[in-house]
Amino acid sequence: MRNSFPKNKDASARKSEEELKASQARLQLAVQASNVGLWDWDLSTDNVYFSPEWKSQIGYKDEEISNDFSEWQSRVHPDDLERALSTVKAYIEKPYPNFENEFRLRHKDGSYRWILARADLMIDEEGKPYRMLGCHIDITERKQAVDVLAAEKKMSDTIIESLPGVFYLFDEKGKFLRWNRNLEQVSGYSAEEISKMHPLDFFTGDDKRIEDEHIQEVFQKGLAVSEAALVSKDGHRTPFFFMCMSALLGGVRCAVGTGIDITKKKQAEEALRESEERYRLLFESNPHPMWVYDLETLAFLAVNDAAVRHYGYTRDDFLAMTIKDIRPAEDIPALLDNIAHVTEGLDNAGVWQHRKKDGTVIDVEITSHTLVWSGRNTEVVLAHDITGRKRAEEEKSRLEAQLIQAQKMESIGLLAGGIAHDFNNILSAIIGYGHIVKMKMDPGDPLQVNIDHILESANKAAALTRNLLIFSKKQMVNLQSVDMNEIIRRMAKLLLRIAGEDITIKTDLKQDKLFIFADSGQIEQVLMNLAANARDAMPHGGILTISSEMIGIDDIFIKTHCFGKPGAYALITIFDTGIGMNHETQKKIFDPFFTTKEVGKGTGLGLSIVYGIIKQHSGFINVYSEPGKGTTFRIYLPAITTIIEHKEIAHVANSVPERGAETILVAEDDESVRKLLFTLLDSFGYKVILAHDGDDAVNKFMEHRESIKLLMLDIIMPKKNGKEVYDEIRKVSPNIKALFVSGYAADFLHNKKILDEKEVNILYKPVSPNVLAKKVREVLDRKL
Repeated sequence: MRNSFPKNKDASARKSEEELKASQARLQLAVQASNVGLWDWDLSTDNVYFSPEWKSQIGYKDEEISNDFSEWQSRVHPDDLERALSTVKAYIEKPYPNFENEFRLRHKDGSYRWILARADLMIDEEGKPYRMLGCHIDITERKQAVDVLAAEKKMSDTIIESLPGVFYLFDEKGKFLRWNRNLEQVSGYSAEEISKMHPLDFFTGDDKRIEDEHIQEVFQKGLAVSEAALVSKDGHRTPFFFMCMSALLGGVRCAVGTGIDITKKKQAEEALRESEERYRLLFESNPHPMWVYDLETLAFLAVNDAAVRHYGYTRDDFLAMTIKDIRPAEDIPALLDNIAHVTEGLDNAGVWQHRKKDGTVIDVEITSHTLVWSGRNTEVVLAHDITGRKRAEEEKSRLEAQLIQAQKMESIGLLAGGIAHDFNNILSAIIGYGHIVKMKMDPGDPLQVNIDHILESANKAAALTRNLLIFSKKQMVNLQSVDMNEIIRRMAKLLLRIAGEDITIKTDLKQDKLFIFADSGQIEQVLMNLAANARDAMPHGGILTISSEMIGIDDIFIKTHCFGKPGAYALITIFDTGIGMNHETQKKIFDPFFTTKEVGKGTGLGLSIVYGIIKQHSGFINVYSEPGKGTTFRIYLPAITTIIEHKEIAHVANSVPERGAETILVAEDDESVRKLLFTLLDSFGYKVILAHDGDDAVNKFMEHRESIKLLMLDIIMPKKNGKEVYDEIRKVSPNIKALFVSGYAADFLHNKKILDEKEVNILYKPVSPNVLAKKVREVLDRKL
């Protein structure tokens, strides 16, 4: 309010000076009590009267601040000074009622205090302002409170707007009080349109009924969840999962909730649950076990039907239990620690173990959400049983390990086969030249014993290469119908002598006869090697048991054991009561040259040969062992139910071979073997023409075609292999006879389409001179 009065006091004012002093005293007391700082500014002199309370507000004593306008101006915050001065200037130029000015004043301690200045302007008789009277009120705390509220509102707005779904707040009449922009974007309605809508306006049909019940439940029970399709302005339906709770805001009872778009989740559920209703995620109808439990007592408050079905407890059982009762005892400490750190909102709690009523322990993936339910702090839990998935993952890991092992064994087999081929060429030369030297020696030559040692060592080396070929599944096998039980009976007698007196050998044959397709010699070697292995595992004696039976392998067996093919199998089990093996040793026992014996006590090929033979017979072998509990080998060989007739192959008599005089074309790319064949054949009277590769062989034949009676061809040669040479020569000489020689293995030759033809003659290196001469004579004498 603006006042006008003359500068000089009138007579009546002087008369009431005493009353005025008394009034001022009372005013001073009131000012002190209210902590209001008064000031009086003379506009003509810029002198200002600052009351002691004014100075005290900014930390000064009365005598520390002079009565000058600059005292105020120098303490105003630099950011506020221009605005504060312009506000005062505008007021002086054009006064108006209720002047107020807010600014910050620097306190004596260097801080700034927010000040609310209120003033009134004194006008002289000429209408000119000459004086301002006012007060300062410290509003710092009020300002801070306002700032805190503003920050909290900003944070609240940020949180609400950053929610992944829609947020809404409405009163009991359905009037929207607050919502986020997501609701506008999903619905397509503007903010002005939503402010005039009812929550049920977003739904149609059954969804409208569901949400009507949902809203009633919120206000009646304090919490509700529902699932319905929100219909946008353009008619698009979006399925949502709504969770809503009641709250008292400013004395008004409201519903506050969120909705999560579950379109993707719905699509997944439809694929898994075609017969179920499309838009249901209510507590009781969820296909996965769900429950609500009290965060303080851990007691179950509600469970759905899926939980009752899956866990085997009745609903009453659940409601009399706590969540600790479905956990294994060893998981309780971790459970309590997890609950102690529960945070509000959605929580992916990870994988836990639960115990069903029948004691079965299952693996479950837990998703939970905290909420206030019937006035309690609770958590709603969704449990997804992943036991089957974990078992599948474990089975996958086992299969991957088996694949790695098979690939490793295949790689080693390829290496072994390659070494055997090259070694055979070397051994052919050693054995061949050794026999030649021996044949030319006098019977009493003292050096003959040295030659015998050379040949004996070379034959051992040849046996080693055969073992490598067996391991690599590249040795020729003579598969015939044989009685596995007869082999076991026959070998049991021999094994008695091998095992020793302190080892007892038992047989348990479930059938009288058990037929398989096999090379009986190689199966005997399997039993010999396993028996020798068992003997070494029982240094102080024990029992070796060999049993056999017919079994069927089906899909269930294959899934359980991770190996095999469906069909009938002969199962041969070899069990010893020896020292056993640990897991690490079991993983390596079939590797070639792996041995646990002392240096010089074994080659490490015994079990690798067993592995190769079984694989070559299309069978399977596994081992189970524990330290101190013996070892069990189980061999699965395809069984047959029909006896196949076969004839025994007659062995060539070990007689002196007949000599000859025919011309033989020898094609061999290895120079040492080529020279050896020339020397051997020449010593038996034959004429020999040599060729060093396939092209050379064809050219030499064309040059001497009239005299050549036999082709002796290495199967693998540069430029043309033996098969290609043979085919080309037969075009001009269809009746030419051929004998193939190879250091490669049988499966390699099958792949080269050589062993698949009838009447093909072949010798495998290394070969002795007598065997070579007999085979040459046999082929030459054979009638076409």
